[in-house]
Amino acid sequence: MSLRDIFWSTCHALSPHLHLTLKSMLGARRSRAGERRLGQLAYTAEFVRRQGSTVLAGPFRGLRFPESAFGHNLVPKLTGAYEFQLTPFVETLVARRPAQVIDIGAAEGYYANGLALRLPEACVHAFDAAPGERAVCRQVATANGLSERVSVHGICTLDWLRGHLRAGDLIFSDCEGGEDGLLDPAAVPALRGCDLLIETHDLMAPGVTDRLLARFQESHEVHRFQGATAPREALPVIESWTAQDYDRALSENRTADQDWLVLLARDRR
Repeated sequence: MSLRDIFWSTCHALSPHLHLTLKSMLGARRSRAGERRLGQLAYTAEFVRRQGSTVLAGPFRGLRFPESAFGHNLVPKLTGAYEFQLTPFVETLVARRPAQVIDIGAAEGYYANGLALRLPEACVHAFDAAPGERAVCRQVATANGLSERVSVHGICTLDWLRGHLRAGDLIFSDCEGGEDGLLDPAAVPALRGCDLLIETHDLMAPGVTDRLLARFQESHEVHRFQGATAPREALPVIESWTAQDYDRALSENRTADQDWLVLLARDRR
């Protein structure tokens, strides 16, 4: 076992929360470094200069990003191309008018604040283990006048879900394998009455997609799908960008095929 492995196993044994926080901080740092290396932060800066920092299309059109968010690759989100395959499902979930939204793995707050914008009567709880991501999420909420309805938290736990979750709520989850332990109706019975949109991570939690399907197949209408690319004609024109520029700027930097689950509760009472 390497010294690094010894460090992480010791850290986890002493404090699982500290272990997850440090892992999340390092993961966020690697993501930003990768975006910088690929030129995506430069594309973001150019796009903002030409088009502004307000989302132009998609389910969260009108959401504004403050300057503090420009250290993220924002071009997919500002164009409305980000996770393009989710758009019709987001509209379905919004139409079901949840009173409470829980976003687990909120990062800079695109979904948390976008859903708060679309659901003016809903309270939104945004969870992220990385302090830097939480800070930007709060700043996005402030820039959009959403601070009173968007609460930003650290690590989501089973105890929090058991204490706060209600039937009829909406859960967005992108928590790098953490969905396996958190999204279990045997541990949190209220999940049976909630709608869920889950990005699953079988590379980090082998078999998690199938386990989630087994847990929710009786209580939910299930949709399973993989990614899709936004059509080029739906994107704003940047005259100086080549096709390669568009591809690089819009890339979500996924290293493998990714599954998503949309689970619509049959009984939301």
